Amino acid sequence: MRRLLWLAALLPATASAQIAPIAPIAPSRIYVLPSVGPFVPLNELLRTTAIYSTPRPNDPTNPVVTDIKLDPGLFTGVRVGYGLTRRLSVETEGNFAISVCAIRQLEIREDSNGTPQFETTTFDAHVFQYSLNLVYFAGPWSRTQLTATTGVGEHILDLRRKGAVDPSPVRDRMIMAGLGLSIQATDRLTIRGEARDFMYNFRFDNEFVDPELSQLILFRRSEFLKTTSVAGDKFQNDLAFTLTFMVRTF
Repeated sequence: MRRLLWLAALLPATASAQIAPIAPIAPSRIYVLPSVGPFVPLNELLRTTAIYSTPRPNDPTNPVVTDIKLDPGLFTGVRVGYGLTRRLSVETEGNFAISVCAIRQLEIREDSNGTPQFETTTFDAHVFQYSLNLVYFAGPWSRTQLTATTGVGEHILDLRRKGAVDPSPVRDRMIMAGLGLSIQATDRLTIRGEARDFMYNFRFDNEFVDPELSQLILFRRSEFLKTTSVAGDKFQNDLAFTLTFMVRTF
């Protein structure tokens, strides 16, 4: 009887220990976070208008609108974190995203009867990002915690070579802010869903004009440069929705 009473008293304590919340980070502990998900660029990289002359007596000018933007793509990355406290950690991060850069020109041609005509050129786009982040864990509630992340780093857009056109990568500084939900799966594995906003000033300095042909093109149509090469800072937002697997190493 005494043995049965002792087991009955021990079982609730054992059960409560099994469901007790486990902190996803601990001071002086290192963890690794691979992540994957879609990313959605929110802004145009460039939108500009140039006036082309036409032989039409009743319409001697032809405005040509050029816009360049990234399509939604796939976002992957790896972070290595270090626990400063049980609620605060620092992470180094490297990300890679693949997308398509679409360059579209809208104009009214002489033979189009006033109907706008679109010409679209696409490039494969590779995006590289490196940053240093701080992450704060709020909670926990059972095995769930809210996370808030902020960081600074570098953003690199590399448009892949297409024919004779090979633009140089465009680099700029970047800041990041995000919110997430962290769910403790095991003692060493945490699953984190996040929405993060990567913000940077994109400076467009294009090289789409073939160097061998540029003199001929610009001699005939000097305004061509206005629609194909524009330099200027423009604020950009890229949203990434990622599923991250946080693995504590030791």
